[in-house]
Amino acid sequence: MKSDEADTLHASEPPDVSNPCSLPRKWLLDADHPVIADIDDDQDDDDQDDDDLDELSKEVIENLKARGYNQTQIADMYGVTRQAVSWHLRTYGGRRSVRQIVGESWPWETSTGHDKAVAYRYVRDHAEYVVTGGEGMGVDKLTRLRSWHKRMRGDNLVVEFDPSFPPLKGVAAGGGFRYVPRVEADGDLLIRVNEFTTLVEGSEWLWSWPVDG
Repeated sequence: MKSDEADTLHASEPPDVSNPCSLPRKWLLDADHPVIADIDDDQDDDDQDDDDLDELSKEVIENLKARGYNQTQIADMYGVTRQAVSWHLRTYGGRRSVRQIVGESWPWETSTGHDKAVAYRYVRDHAEYVVTGGEGMGVDKLTRLRSWHKRMRGDNLVVEFDPSFPPLKGVAAGGGFRYVPRVEADGDLLIRVNEFTTLVEGSEWLWSWPVDG
């Protein structure tokens, strides 16, 4: 079933998601309240759950270190950042899934309905990608995420959350999220830190541009 947040670009023929450069870009900018709409393509709420897929674990890391590998080499081996390796060791000891790791560092107090927002799902998928380097993520999910990265970088945008934001087609059918132009204070973050944002200590890397981004 298609989400209410399905991109209006799908009104005729669906775009070729295998070629992000071919996607139309009918975005709306409100001069008084800068909000980018219709940025996102369709996402199925039944995306493959990656929690049960093989992931980098504390045991694997410790085994490799015992064989002489350092954390940078292990990160390169798994296609993740060195911070991701440290995260597994220090914070969660490899006992929790990537989805759980991301959830416990989630920067917003979201409620029922917010998790159906396209913007919410892209931020969640982005954090999972930063942790795993894409390992265990479906091809379709990665294609959509890379397209989103391309558009976010190309139009210099960040995601902002505020529970008072009204519904916005293609972004958040239930409200709460919008895209806004990046400002200097955003740094490398893909999210806007405002009064409704709490960054767990040491978690900034989860919400920043990936090394290969």
